[in-house]
Amino acid sequence: MRTIIEIGSYTGEYTKKFLGDENALVYAFEPNKSHFNKLITLSHTYPTLHPIPFAVGWGDNFEPLFHDPDDRNYSLEPMGTKYSGKEFTLTWTIRLDTFMEMYNVPCVDFLHIDAPFSEEACLCSLGDKFKSIHAGSVVVYSMVETIDTVLQDFGFRVQGQDVIDTNQHVLNFWRML
Repeated sequence: MRTIIEIGSYTGEYTKKFLGDENALVYAFEPNKSHFNKLITLSHTYPTLHPIPFAVGWGDNFEPLFHDPDDRNYSLEPMGTKYSGKEFTLTWTIRLDTFMEMYNVPCVDFLHIDAPFSEEACLCSLGDKFKSIHAGSVVVYSMVETIDTVLQDFGFRVQGQDVIDTNQHVLNFWRML
């Protein structure tokens, strides 16, 4: 069985790419309650999908989840100059190394991160478990060079950048042998 971890699953649009593979166990992290409920509904059709109602961050905590006024975008970090400081809810966060220990996940075949402005926190939350990740992708909203460096420091090879728009880049990576 292949193990896939997706951080920032939203309503499952990207998640569906993995669900056609019956040999893929998918852990989908989504802290937004309405989006999480859509993942629960999707899991009734796909038994290998396991929605997790947590954000992934620096620690195992209860933290503010900031969102824009229309509640479409959210992050553990305040977002941009339009953020007024009032739009947040509290959510549970978990480190990936803690999750992997709790759920007895020895390795991850693919890790996908789409967590605005929390990319570094998600990667660093792996702790020593970064050695257990085979490949993945990160949607980077800021500091592309920083995330590229973190990935390389963890021993990954980065396969260039896919540019979504001026504010989003995707870094694809895999474990160097």
